[in-house]
Amino acid sequence: MANEWLVAHTGNAVVPACYMMAACVVGEIALIFVTETRRCSLRGSGIPGKQEVIG
Repeated sequence: MANEWLVAHTGNAVVPACYMMAACVVGEIALIFVTETRRCSLRGSGIPGKQEVIG
């Protein structure tokens, strides 16, 4: 729907590819802020990336 509108208003048939590339850039920026969870227990109660306070 958005792609059809963009193609109709710009007259450029390549606009859906540009739209997809922009969405991928947004996704890559979001991945920068994702916490790594490798080697973390699936049964644990701790939050990955946060250091536990003992004491």
